[in-house]
Parts: sequence; structure tokens; C-alpha cells
Amino acid sequence: MTSGDERKMERLKEYIFKEIVYARGCTEPASVAFAVARTVSYFGNRDEVEKINIDVSNSIYKNGVDVGIPGTKKRGNLFAAAVGLISGDPEKELEVLSGIDEETILKAEKVIESKKITLKCFCEITGVYVKVTAYGGGKTVELTVEGGHTNVVLVKINDEKIFEKDKNEISKDYFSGKTPEDIIRFTENAEDDYLEYIYEKAKTNYEAALYAIESKDYTGCEYIKKLTECKKRYDEKTIKLLVTAASMARMGGAPVRITSCYGSGNQGIVSLVPIFFYGNKKRISKKQISKALILSCLITGLIKNKIGKLVPLCGVFYAAGVGAASGIYCLMNKTINEKDINLIINNYYSQNAGVLCDGAKETCALKAGSAAREAFEVAELTLNSPDCFSDMGIAGRDFEETINNLKIINEKSLKDFDKTMIEIIDSKGE
Repeated sequence: MTSGDERKMERLKEYIFKEIVYARGCTEPASVAFAVARTVSYFGNRDEVEKINIDVSNSIYKNGVDVGIPGTKKRGNLFAAAVGLISGDPEKELEVLSGIDEETILKAEKVIESKKITLKCFCEITGVYVKVTAYGGGKTVELTVEGGHTNVVLVKINDEKIFEKDKNEISKDYFSGKTPEDIIRFTENAEDDYLEYIYEKAKTNYEAALYAIESKDYTGCEYIKKLTECKKRYDEKTIKLLVTAASMARMGGAPVRITSCYGSGNQGIVSLVPIFFYGNKKRISKKQISKALILSCLITGLIKNKIGKLVPLCGVFYAAGVGAASGIYCLMNKTINEKDINLIINNYYSQNAGVLCDGAKETCALKAGSAAREAFEVAELTLNSPDCFSDMGIAGRDFEETINNLKIINEKSLKDFDKTMIEIIDSKGE
């Protein structure tokens, strides 16, 4: 292996440990709470803070405005920000919204009523962006998170920079120059600690699904109960149930821990749960299941890296569904190559390209379940009729061309979508 190849592999290893991580609740409100908590940490104590102004991108606003906060019946970015001020521990990162008690809820409500925190959407900014400016005790602290949900890029105290990341570090590029072939090679040679790590992370999401099926402490639990009453003779139906349940609980405010993938809990659920369930049901070895899980998460990350981390398209379809289909296919066929992945993405996009993100909320679970079911069916289709939809419509001649086709549609045709969607969402509160 050349030194260039070694560097490629090192970046993929870094991705596994830094981007396949635990989260509580939707990652956009968690990002807001984290940013506020980190900003507040620069004051002597929380009581010093008199006023907080928050600016967020259209992506953060849309995905956080109406989603449940874990362990509460509350919703939205503003409540998350109040929790960040009152009790948020920035060291918990995407789990900053865990362990919210009744006292914190009451205090957060009072903070919101006092107008101590304001939150504005900057529709011209897309992707992950949260800027917090806090005032108190004769001090002004400004902190910016950008490029990643907990990626602090700038801290200023009284207009003096005390921390600033290089522009090249704002958005970590784990996948520069990577191809599906590189990912397959990495997966085949994955070391035992990576395999154990990913297996345990997938098990967490599977257990969240089982919890959701039995629990009644979140919005949407009645829907899951009805879904469990349907016959589950087929693997794809069980996969849809498990994924829908885990996602519904997460989005509906249940106090569940979820493994996220590249900044998204739902994409973590779709990337991991179908493979974990199918592999264990078929009694495939833990090692092979773990390799398929790594393959899924890396394919998901590769696609998101090319199209964007937060875009108008729904990530469980344009990224995680393809990753899951690749992992399931690998288990079904006992092997996978770059041609297989080319066929999988074409088969998947031929059915599912263009599904839009209309903001984070409980009904995202319906999309997640559908994306997971489609992943299973695409894996079967590719196994049994591999050349069905090659080079038709959005499908290109290879993985790269297909991704580029969707990227062009996203950038040229959907540039005003988030702004329009936010107008629709906000109009409902009028």
C-alpha cells in the first residue's frame, strides 16, 4: 500500500470514530443546545448571562423548529437553546439534551417567556451553521458552529478572537479522492476494534427500536402499536417496523440514545438497523455483519460528502438507503464489488431519487421506514436482476455519474426549496 493509500485509509478510520457517534434527539436542536452550552461555559457562571441571540442556517431552522426534545413534551430549537443555557454540558456534545428533568423544563419555560433568548433564521445560509452571541457581566461572547453539528470554528470574547479554525478545517473531508472500491477495500481489511465499535453502535439503534415498540412515552407511539399488529412474515416488513419505531421514538421525544451517522440520527438508524436485523436473523457471523455495517456507513458518508450534509433532499433516501442496500446485498451475496455498488445506486435512485426534506418531525419516521424497506428490496433486485435500470433517467454509467446527476438537480432546481418550506412551516403558526 502506498503512502497515499495509507492516508486515505486513515481518514476513513477517523470517520468511523468521529462521525458514527451517539446522539439524543434530533441533531439540529442538539447542535443549538451544544452551541449555547459551549458559549455559556466562557462565563463565570450561568447566572451571569443576561441575553442570548442565536442565528441559524435555513437547514438548522427547518430541521429543528418542530421536532420533539428527548424526555419532554416540548419541541423546537428555542427550547433546546434554553436547556443549553440552564443545564447543558457541552462535553456531552450531541447528547447534550439527555437527562432533562422537570426542574429544567420549568426553568426553560421561564427563560423562553422572558424573551432572554432570541433565535433568527438566515435563509441565505445553508448547511450546518449556528452562531450564538451571549451578553452579561460586562462581557460579550460570540461562538460559531459550522460544517459539523459540534464543530466550533470561532470564539470571540469582547470582539477579541480567542479561537479560530483554519477555513480548510471547517468541513472535514474524509472522502477526498475516495471511490466505492476504496471503501470496499477498507471494509474487507477492517480491524477488530472498528468491527466491535460499529456492531455495538448498531445494537444501540436496534435496542432503541425494541424499546419504541413497547413504550408509550413519545408522540407517535400509537402509530407504532398499529404497525406491530400488521403481519410481519417478510423481512422487509420487519425492517420497516424496526426503523420506523426507532425513528418515531427519537423524533417524538422519547429519552432514547441513538447512533448517528455523519450528523444524522435517522440516517444512523437506516444505515445500521436493517443490516443488524437481517444479519442476526440469518445467523451470519458477527464479523461479516460488522463489515456490512461499516460498508453501509461509509457509502452513506461518501454520498453525503458529494451532495451535501444538509440539503433539500431527504438524507435517508439519497444517502443512507443506498448505504443500507449495499450492506444488505453484501450479506445476501457474501461479497460485493464496485460494479455491484454502481447497480445498487442506480436501482435505488430509479425508485427514490428526489424525495424532499420538509423539516424534522415525527413523520420523518415514515420516510425512514420506507427508505429501509426499499433498501432491502433494492438489494434483492440487484442480486436477482442486476442490469434492470442501468443508465436510464437519473441513473448514470457509474456511481460517480449518478451522484453527480442528483447533485446537479439539488443545486440547480432546489436552491430556493428550503426558503419556501420554511415559509410554509412558519405560516402554520400564524
